[in-house]
Amino acid sequence: MQYTVRKVALGDFFGLLEVEQLAFLGDGYSPYFIKMIPHLYPDTCFVAEAGGQIIGYSLGARDGHDSEVGWILTAAVRRGYQGHGIGTALAKALVHAMGEQHIKTLILTVEPSNPARELYRRHGFVETKFEEDCYGLGKARYYMERRLTP
Repeated sequence: MQYTVRKVALGDFFGLLEVEQLAFLGDGYSPYFIKMIPHLYPDTCFVAEAGGQIIGYSLGARDGHDSEVGWILTAAVRRGYQGHGIGTALAKALVHAMGEQHIKTLILTVEPSNPARELYRRHGFVETKFEEDCYGLGKARYYMERRLTP
């Protein structure tokens, strides 16, 4: 499968929104937040494209309280494109970008049943905590962390 990974661009709103809505079935980020991603995170958001269509994206940000900590806020790949290394390519691009910003620890949260937990494990993340009502009642998440080498 042919695809490219690049930094997000200002014109990516509708592609990002579609990936977000399909991946999280209305339980993801709002359209307003998606619209702001290229403006707020131009160096830590990556998109995967195939045939001129956005097929996945990853987004990270520096922690507002600890400049050595970064968060992977989201990552998603369209269902028909999963299993082709696109998630791995997006994760690698994001981890590299966060390392260039001198982030020493990356944190993310993941739903217990999400198969991406295994992807994160393969990329050196370890589960550090479980929170039953992390994003509201019944919205449990595992916290996973990875130390980045200096």
